[in-house]
Amino acid sequence: MANAMWDHGYHSRTTYGNGYYRELTPDWLDYAALIQSHQSPRHSDQSFRYLELGSGMGFGLCQMAVAYPEGQFVGVDFNPSHIAQAQALAVNLGLSNVVFLDLDFLDPAASAALRDALPGPAQTYHYVAAHGIYSWVVDEVRDALLRLASQALMPGGIFYCSYNCYPGWLGRSVFQKLLSLEQGRSDPSAERQCFEAVIAKCQHLLGTDANPSPLGVNLPFLKADLANLDLRNIDYLNGEYSNVGWAPVYAADVHQRCSGYRLSYLASASLPDCFEALLAASLREVVLQESNPLLRQTLIDLATNKSFRRDLFVKGCNRLSRVQADSRLAQVRFLPLESPAAHDVPTADAAARSPYVFMTSFGQVIGDPAVYGPIAAVLARSEGSSMEELQASAGESADELPIITSLFLDAGRIAFDRVERGEAALALAQKANRSLLKLIEAGRTYPTVILPLAGTSVEMTLVEVLILQAHRQGLQGKMLASCVNLGLEALGAQLLDASQFPIRSMSEALKRISAIAADCLERRLPMMRRLGAFPADWF
Repeated sequence: MANAMWDHGYHSRTTYGNGYYRELTPDWLDYAALIQSHQSPRHSDQSFRYLELGSGMGFGLCQMAVAYPEGQFVGVDFNPSHIAQAQALAVNLGLSNVVFLDLDFLDPAASAALRDALPGPAQTYHYVAAHGIYSWVVDEVRDALLRLASQALMPGGIFYCSYNCYPGWLGRSVFQKLLSLEQGRSDPSAERQCFEAVIAKCQHLLGTDANPSPLGVNLPFLKADLANLDLRNIDYLNGEYSNVGWAPVYAADVHQRCSGYRLSYLASASLPDCFEALLAASLREVVLQESNPLLRQTLIDLATNKSFRRDLFVKGCNRLSRVQADSRLAQVRFLPLESPAAHDVPTADAAARSPYVFMTSFGQVIGDPAVYGPIAAVLARSEGSSMEELQASAGESADELPIITSLFLDAGRIAFDRVERGEAALALAQKANRSLLKLIEAGRTYPTVILPLAGTSVEMTLVEVLILQAHRQGLQGKMLASCVNLGLEALGAQLLDASQFPIRSMSEALKRISAIAADCLERRLPMMRRLGAFPADWF
């Protein structure tokens, strides 16, 4: 495990993967704040400044910079390989509103560098984000992270901080401890073998389903956690597990620490988590009886075995009155990402066969079709809908609308309607998406393309990119599938079946590609066109 002076024990031998996280977007953060009656930190003209601490290779920040041209973005990372790739991507996408800084949080000049990163007089930021890294770095760096976030934020600004938490990571802490010991004696070039060896040892120590060991009895979820480790992505696993400062935390400890830096807990960016009414009835009473906020959040995490939190903090509360909050909520607009009817859940429970089934950290939530149906019908309108229009359809259930829309947003069935700001981002986004497709086709692992009218991004796999390019060339049917298969072979990429296992047979590969092509061309491409990802005549 690397422990050079410059990386403070963070795994720096390899780069972290490219990721996009919708919960970091300004519209999402504003909505989470608004349902807690906190005013958006943005100005009336919607311009803003956004800082990401630990921006990795910059993919997510670049996608936001495309979708939100009214914003100015700064990404900071201490790994020069991350910054080099982030800067190259920004150039490839033609961006002028994003800056990446090679900067150590512990550098005494870090705060001044952040103030001077943008043009004009010394600046503070409306939003500061730190995704995941809090639970991966040593204690000294954690303090530096919170200190920088507080210094950089404007009063009323929002700080997003996500992290691995207990109790959900209790089992995986066993695996991580063994891994750190194994890595201490292993050849750094044998990373995959190291993971494989520790997984095998843990599985043996857990016993069998029929005859679990004492460890297996006490850590019943660890076997499933180990089965979910994707050894095809060792870089990600190293980022997740191979840091000297690796330490999941209890939310109460994070909240107390943040308060020392004038950062007050506001809400969760995992929208369903904002509504304790969604807790199972058997758990709700003990939670709602607790008035102490630290104890209350701890009880929720224990009751739901929470393993990951997306916490929002504010540097000074700027609360709206109920009338003001309701008025602003009424103006929020939504666009459909796809038809809710496509989300039927296969289960023996008749009620759960309804499309209004949502998986949350609180468990499965089943919406009453009599309530959710009329709202879903309005949300499905291609021209979009406002919360005010939804209220007319909700009738007596209007008070539940923030919960219902939050469930639909979390499930990826709707997104925010950016209206004229989305239109302003259209030309740049379509140009950037064209560049992204070329980069993906050349073998870069970029996972999403931009939907400018919705201010978010959507997954786009290599197979789908090759399908769209073949379709653009006029290929169809078996010829299209064969061309895509050749493209995958040229890139050394494996085609996976629906269960994510490699496909070995040529006939099965062509069949799988044809099925993906039908879904991509008939369902996903029209949605992406509708939300501005591509011009109507491009494919």
